[in-house]
Amino acid sequence: MNMSRLMCLCAAVAAFLAIPVVTAAPAGTAATVPFEFVAGGRLMPAGVYFISQPNPAGIMQITSDTRGSSALLMSYRVGPGPAALQPRLVFEKVGGKYHLKQVWSSPDHSGVQVGGR
Repeated sequence: MNMSRLMCLCAAVAAFLAIPVVTAAPAGTAATVPFEFVAGGRLMPAGVYFISQPNPAGIMQITSDTRGSSALLMSYRVGPGPAALQPRLVFEKVGGKYHLKQVWSSPDHSGVQVGGR
């Protein structure tokens, strides 16, 4: 099984097991993530997070609304996705941990890939 198929499969499984609730906000995205996950090399606890829109250098920030957890993430634009795409987070399960891979929240149906190319 090639890597892209494995990533799609893991994302689909994660979506069915525990779906984060994501809403678009004017300056970013708010999301409730019901499980621990890794973002920017840091283990983030389950909870409500705010994810900023990337700055011109591609840096975005994810911040817990109550737990004080925060991480800076390198990102790059991907997309466009389907016109009916709702705001969402995409995770990849690696070694028993979920890793944040994509954030889809843009009104132009594009998203950002987290990490290097």
